[in-house]
Amino acid sequence: METDTYRTEVINKGDEISRLMIKACANTWKNREEITIVDAGMGGMVLVKPRTGYKIAIHSGTPSPQIVDDKEYAASLLSKLVADARRLHAEPMAFVDVLDLPSGEIDWAGNAAVGIEKSADFYNVAGINGETAIIKGRIGRHFTLSGTMLSYVKESHPTGVFVREDIPYAVINPEGKFLYVNVDGVGGKLEVHERIKSPLGMMDNAAMNFDDVPRKNGKVEVFSAIIESASRRMLPDLDAIASQVGKKQGTLVVTKYAVGPIVGYGSNPYNINGSCVSTLSDEDLQHIPIPHAREKLVAVRHFGKFNGRSNGFTDVRVALPRMYGDSWHEKEFLGETLGSIVSDPSEIFYSLWREAREHKLASSFYHMSGGSHNEKLAKPLAAAGLSVELSPLETHPLMLQIMEHMGISMRSGFGKFTMGTQAYFTTKKPAQLIRFMEAQDLEAAVVGTLKKDSVGGVQIKAYGETISFP
Repeated sequence: METDTYRTEVINKGDEISRLMIKACANTWKNREEITIVDAGMGGMVLVKPRTGYKIAIHSGTPSPQIVDDKEYAASLLSKLVADARRLHAEPMAFVDVLDLPSGEIDWAGNAAVGIEKSADFYNVAGINGETAIIKGRIGRHFTLSGTMLSYVKESHPTGVFVREDIPYAVINPEGKFLYVNVDGVGGKLEVHERIKSPLGMMDNAAMNFDDVPRKNGKVEVFSAIIESASRRMLPDLDAIASQVGKKQGTLVVTKYAVGPIVGYGSNPYNINGSCVSTLSDEDLQHIPIPHAREKLVAVRHFGKFNGRSNGFTDVRVALPRMYGDSWHEKEFLGETLGSIVSDPSEIFYSLWREAREHKLASSFYHMSGGSHNEKLAKPLAAAGLSVELSPLETHPLMLQIMEHMGISMRSGFGKFTMGTQAYFTTKKPAQLIRFMEAQDLEAAVVGTLKKDSVGGVQIKAYGETISFP
């Protein structure tokens, strides 16, 4: 696919704030010949084709918090990442970023986009992916940013995880393959973890990143987590969780700490963003996961849990204090504290998906992150010319109570929250897939059958209503 054609397509997608950041990144693709747009049959992908004779260093960072001007603050993200690359004797090449705002102010996002684009042009680096989130009550200035840089190092550099001049970084050998980097964060759910002093927000961050990789058919090589907190105090339990994730998912892990404008619950509120750096071969790109007509749709979740992943926690954080008071996390609901219920961590499906696909138990995978059943299930199925009549698993009663209190309709709920299902798999072997999931202590059930449909999408029948997406 031509770079200019794809650039036009992606800029026209998403809301206004997202488009600003997408455009800023797309305008920097010209800076590097390594940027490749690949049409893999289900939309284009922005990939990096590294030069031969080098390995790739992955390192992360945040802007300089003392800078007041928004554009200069945004530009300092790349200034710091480039400076770190040079301290590692590396050549910076491409980056991803996350923009977190306290509200949907277009001017603030516009300043961030201008700062990033100008800085990228100055340093001759390319923005290859990005994420934008509005996190009310968590960001103590107009916005904050975090980013991950890919840099060239000598081929003689060993692979692994290292720390040099206080810079944590990983080094991989792409071995002639493409690199794909996705990026995401946890958002407002971290307040729940802060309230109950739980480190499992790292699980949520990892899930949001790892579980975006299967649709690209990549192999995750590095998971990089950026922990931005209000003070310089370290949060070692988060490091421990990140290490556990790396071992279970079979990847290198890098955690980066930074002081930033984070506000929240307690004396040391924090924010977590992250990224996954994956390799893809030409063969991988020829076998992008695709669903098929007559396959079964299987819903998967934790047994008897909230199963909220990181979706819609702005509403959760507004509703629960109104319903149960400021110390809502200590109150009980059906014999369990509310804090324990809603902090239920996201399952990481990445390695389960790879194993299921290897054994031909699944053909495609959809995890319920932002946009939920509309953006993450209905639209991909419609793009494949498929539809499904979905009879969903039951939603946790606390979520139904929150929706009623906030006046959220069932349609809005299924378009925003997980509604009790963390992920969906398509399969020709539903019985074997369900047994496989149950062996991982997960609940799984058939909730529909895919069929060819020129319009496509999802029709949900739940709680006396019929809801259609997209």
